[in-house]
Amino acid sequence: MKLLILAHNPSGYATRRLAEAAEQRGHMVLVVRPLDCVVRLNGRFTTLTHAHHDLTQFDVALLRTVGQSYMGHEISVPLESYLATQLALAGVRCLNTPAAKQIASDKFHTLQLLNHAGLPIPDSWLVGGLERMRETAVNDLPLPAVIKLPRGSWGAGVIKVETAEAALSTHHLLSSLSKIATVQAFVAAANNQDIRAFVVGDKVVAAMRRTAPAGDFRANIHLGGTAVAVTLPPATQAIAVAAAQTVGLEVAGVDLLETASGPLVIEVNSTPGLEEIEATTGVDVAGAVIGYLG
Repeated sequence: MKLLILAHNPSGYATRRLAEAAEQRGHMVLVVRPLDCVVRLNGRFTTLTHAHHDLTQFDVALLRTVGQSYMGHEISVPLESYLATQLALAGVRCLNTPAAKQIASDKFHTLQLLNHAGLPIPDSWLVGGLERMRETAVNDLPLPAVIKLPRGSWGAGVIKVETAEAALSTHHLLSSLSKIATVQAFVAAANNQDIRAFVVGDKVVAAMRRTAPAGDFRANIHLGGTAVAVTLPPATQAIAVAAAQTVGLEVAGVDLLETASGPLVIEVNSTPGLEEIEATTGVDVAGAVIGYLG
């Protein structure tokens, strides 16, 4: 198999582990930064190149890019989407597909699909104008609540509000910055913990329970959280796999909150990190991803 890995940071842990796992299995691997690629469209031919490599001749492309700024502009999502679309048009299998990654990059769009599929999620709102937010904050919103930007990773853009006034002022601030935010009920029963389930195909290959650092409610390890390995009940594994498949992802990090009435899906990540979950669980997650590719 000829494997292409698109990654902003070729020396990053996940990229290195995936490349090593592929090479150990006898596959040819090329790691490329999206910013180093060139697409040429011509009425007679189309090319996608990196240096002297024709990237359309690869069998599989792993898309490992996440949001990144370049010269003051957000370039990751459209650039990756253009490159992945060109690869897909050439018959290269993309993990994950550009369409699925686009959905997963938008938290509310993801929640819409999960809710429609009947999967358990926290109560969630998308409120447009300030007057509607004032009505929602006063009449409907359980407090405390969590306000999230539609895009963001590693806990960035996630704010906990304790009062209706705080919810309203936060919404007002984000609106003034032309940001649309998702409002969610704060799940106190989760005790500032969450579950990260790493899904590959139709299996959860590893899972860990993360606990937020003192004084925070976000359990992301990048923010100082801690983690322990867990074995999820079959029903929870099924929910995690269904969440990934609902979004269209073959490889995903599904985040869940545990409650007395069962797990709630809060996010589905299309480019889940490997370092923390491999270190915590001892599972060769990179090997599981490469093995899934064939």
